[in-house]
Amino acid sequence: MLSRAPKHEAASEARMNIRSHILYTTILCLTGLTIGCASSGGDNAEGGEWNRDATDWALDVQEDSGPRCEPTQFCTSEDVEQCGEIDDGCGGTLDCGECPDGLLCAKEGEEAHTCVTPPCGREACQAFEMECGKVLDGCNEFIECGPCPNGMTCSITTCIMVAGGPDSCRLQCGGRAENCECTTACLETGDCCEDFLDECPSCATACDDKECGADGCGGSCGECAFDELCTFNQCAPCVPQCDGLTCGSNGCSGSCGECPEGEACSEGECFECIPNCEGKPCGPDGCGGSCGDCDPVCANLLPGPLPLKVLPGLIASEDLDINAEGMLVGSNDKTIFLNSYEGSTTILVPNIDFRAGMRFIPGGDLIVNKDTTGQVLRVEPDGTTHTVVNGLSYPNGMTVDMEGFVYVTDQGTNKVLRIDPIAEEYEVITTAVGSPNGITFSVDYKLLFIAGFNGDPTVYALPVEAPGVFGEAFPYATNVGTGALDGMGVDICGNLYIADYGASQLLRIPPGGGPNNEVVIQNGGYMPNLQWGQGIGGWDSLSIYLPEGWAKQVREVYLGVPSKPLPIP
Repeated sequence: MLSRAPKHEAASEARMNIRSHILYTTILCLTGLTIGCASSGGDNAEGGEWNRDATDWALDVQEDSGPRCEPTQFCTSEDVEQCGEIDDGCGGTLDCGECPDGLLCAKEGEEAHTCVTPPCGREACQAFEMECGKVLDGCNEFIECGPCPNGMTCSITTCIMVAGGPDSCRLQCGGRAENCECTTACLETGDCCEDFLDECPSCATACDDKECGADGCGGSCGECAFDELCTFNQCAPCVPQCDGLTCGSNGCSGSCGECPEGEACSEGECFECIPNCEGKPCGPDGCGGSCGDCDPVCANLLPGPLPLKVLPGLIASEDLDINAEGMLVGSNDKTIFLNSYEGSTTILVPNIDFRAGMRFIPGGDLIVNKDTTGQVLRVEPDGTTHTVVNGLSYPNGMTVDMEGFVYVTDQGTNKVLRIDPIAEEYEVITTAVGSPNGITFSVDYKLLFIAGFNGDPTVYALPVEAPGVFGEAFPYATNVGTGALDGMGVDICGNLYIADYGASQLLRIPPGGGPNNEVVIQNGGYMPNLQWGQGIGGWDSLSIYLPEGWAKQVREVYLGVPSKPLPIP
């Protein structure tokens, strides 16, 4: 039995907007400040007709005469708030909005177009039109809908075909099947799967209006000339910039000069070289010395560029993480899912619109940057959600220290926050980085790396002097990619990985900050973040996992080395 829910606030607001607009138009007509009104008092003598949507009404004058249709249906009727699209009685429709989370807009019967409590049990699956996935029923219990038939998997709430066999590109566009390729590069190598163009028709036009860079289908739209740069898929002349610089890069693969022995280059100037081993467990100290012998595992680090493998059936958008149970959390910008390595997905949190960072904290709760409302949320393993921080501008990047404190970049205000997610308290620790986005700790957690999405190709480091005590931010690595810098991570050897959105590439910065940045992944499409597997649930501890933000896919790249220590599992 469906029960009526409380009044719907969105519908009330739409109704109020309509009334206000009608009153405003009436005043203009009476004062003669607009056309299309009645030439005398009473009904519109010129036969005006109301054309409407939920909040915008306009009086259009027509040549034929006739009485104006008066609406007979409204979003609020007899103290009942309605939802969805309803007939206004004049041939138009009113959009009365959606129901709050946990409620259902009834489609038929006496309670049609009102928000009601859904039924309990598996009947909720039918009420919400869900073939599979998890739904919160009217008894406040999560119900598993499905399962999907053999040969199909759950995608959000719908059963879809699983990826094809070892010789098929079905659901593998931009990646590789077991025996053949599904990227545009295969058109040149001749290694395409037979159904490549049938399953991936958009790949044939992936480079329309693009001169260079990633084609979004695992290939490249071309390379620019040596004196050009690829910026947002267009080649532009590269002008060397050495004004006021005595050393370092000129921004065009050249140099502004070299420093004499015993000196090092920083921000274009030579200075006395001081050995620096902060944040470096081993390797060169930057002045010809050593910070210690590296663990033999670092010898297994693979050079780039490395191939991407698409994992069929998995869902992720802006960010992802893996919990202690071996489930990868991802989103399609509307729902948070838990993904197994084998390709099954279940819903953790339905009806949550966001595109920003997510990380698990010790204890198993998930922290979410809900950028659409300026909030930081804490989600318990059963999907229960708590608000930790309100009133932010654009919470985007996220990382967690070994004590479980959460660090968030508020990209719209240049703030970096240190948050206690349980006490729901926070402090601003720096505003030194413009449009901060990517954020992560060094291998020893003594430096907090921050990068911006504002054209500044610099990664900054914030010294951690004691728990909760930070020094002044300083440039750690310069001339990093295009300056449209996104998510970051650090391996056990101290290498810093950073997603360069402007060039669709993943860069690797050696310990100490460079200067030789290596391209680990090129032509990677939209890959805003990364995370290592932990050897649990099939997620390889020597591989990183990256979302493809447009295709809502998860990709795997084998690096040969594990992550720095993480707070979970």
